[in-house]
Amino acid sequence: MDIESMKKASAVYFHMLKKKMIEDSDELYNMYFEPTVRESVRMLADQSGTQVIEAHKRLHLIAKAGGSVFATNFTHLRSRHKDIENKKHFYAVSIVIMAFMAEIDRNQAAKIKTRREGVTFFMIERAVTSLMDQWEVKIAQDSMAEKRSGLAMRDMVTLWKNLEPESERGVFTRPNKKTRMGLIKTAFKLLEDEGLVYIADRDQPGIKAFPSLELFDRLEYLYGDQDRYEEIKSIVARQEESYA
Repeated sequence: MDIESMKKASAVYFHMLKKKMIEDSDELYNMYFEPTVRESVRMLADQSGTQVIEAHKRLHLIAKAGGSVFATNFTHLRSRHKDIENKKHFYAVSIVIMAFMAEIDRNQAAKIKTRREGVTFFMIERAVTSLMDQWEVKIAQDSMAEKRSGLAMRDMVTLWKNLEPESERGVFTRPNKKTRMGLIKTAFKLLEDEGLVYIADRDQPGIKAFPSLELFDRLEYLYGDQDRYEEIKSIVARQEESYA
């Protein structure tokens, strides 16, 4: 490995570490695809527990699920987001995010529509409620369902059911810790901080999130084959059909 290639690799890697992404309009994008540079960047990523995603016209750098020196653990996440009170809330926030991703990733038409029109928080509340209803039935009928899933299904169902639903109040108020909208707002703040969504009409009943192209890249390359994600996608699809 020559010194010049290592310098280029370091420039590419640390730029991605800072910005999380490189567009194809950036000179570093083409630099990355020089064989020796690409090999070195991937080596740096692997050694630090990160991963490079080579998407269409974009490069992403993300932390691996475990063992990354840059991974955000629960304690660090809680220090940045005070609304995430405990691990139950953290898991529930994750489910909200997956429900949103499932909503925008149903098919190509859904991707185009959500890019243009966004997804309202009410739609996400409805999707998560549908998921929790189905989990409640599943664990009631099968005592081993929770253990097989590897999820704290009972805890999440209980948490969600105890949060005040927006739709039953009849009026829009600012989300807070005691409402489902408050939990949804926390989830989308995480996505917004990563530049993966744009939030519009924040103080209006129609508050909505618009997914970024970067989010679609990650969906395609990270979640496409995950069984749990596919399960949530199918539930969201059935729920949308019931409201059609």
